[in-house]
Amino acid sequence: MITVGTRTKRSSFTCTIIPLSKLTICTAAMASAIFILSRPAAANCIATYHLAVKAQPRAYRVVLTSVRGRDRRANVLCQLNRTGIFATHRWVQASRPQPLFELNSEGKSLKLNAGDWLLFGFRGEWRRKLISEDWRATPLTASGLDIDLYRHRESKRKVVIARNVYGDDAEIVLRTLYGKGIRQAIYLGAAGAVNDYRIGDVVIPNEFVDRNMVSTPFPHNSAQAYLKELPGDVTVHKPFKHGWAQTLFEETKPLLLKWKALGVGAVDIEGLYLGKFAQRHKDLKIAALFIISDETLGENTIEDSNANRGAIDATVTKLVAHLYPKIIESR
Repeated sequence: MITVGTRTKRSSFTCTIIPLSKLTICTAAMASAIFILSRPAAANCIATYHLAVKAQPRAYRVVLTSVRGRDRRANVLCQLNRTGIFATHRWVQASRPQPLFELNSEGKSLKLNAGDWLLFGFRGEWRRKLISEDWRATPLTASGLDIDLYRHRESKRKVVIARNVYGDDAEIVLRTLYGKGIRQAIYLGAAGAVNDYRIGDVVIPNEFVDRNMVSTPFPHNSAQAYLKELPGDVTVHKPFKHGWAQTLFEETKPLLLKWKALGVGAVDIEGLYLGKFAQRHKDLKIAALFIISDETLGENTIEDSNANRGAIDATVTKLVAHLYPKIIESR
């Protein structure tokens, strides 16, 4: 949890906590403090913002909860420190880190095999497709991230769907389900274009490059096998280098231009962890596809992501419809 504002003793600040989703009136200063910088795929994994109001004397605090993970914490701190909105902030940490999720009894006893699938990202679109095809869902988590097991009514095949996460939390999802027996996965994420790509285009990386130009090869991205088979009305860019930034604040123009000169086509926050996990687990097949949600050097920046959501969702719908038979056919 982060408490933002002028420092006071906790015991002297008796206040009312109002979720910002329910706040109807606020000053311009308060409104300017409400910002969430994240690409659409990770939008559900950002901290929850609240407004704490003290009646007498009138005072306000902005409170952020559910800040977990290295990358998410870095993103939140960058927003606080680099925007210049707040004079001070205070970080309050529990003695034990907040878990990304807690498995319920079904999740704890779950056993999967090499023929089962993990579908990671854009959970809502996968969920709609599976339900329409007569799959039944069983929740695997008691709290935290939504992860569900789907069984087909006739074939009894099993598929696990996990919601998108932010940054390094991707490794936690992969590690947990790999430990349960998963050996094949499809990851659908969002990325910002570095090259001259358009919103809704699809990119398939074969290498990840961080801000220090350190490379993580990802030559066995299983999505490469789908290149010639993907829908003709979806623009798919051949395997290429893919940038990684811990927060959007690191996506500075000098870095983006340097990446572009090196052949980096797009950038995201989770992909690097897929590549590193695949390096350590050679028996895991990962198909990673990223949908362009914004143009980091163009006119459609991250602030326009909501306006572009229709084009993004249309591409995801087409990808899911195309990839679904692959899940059914594989053994």
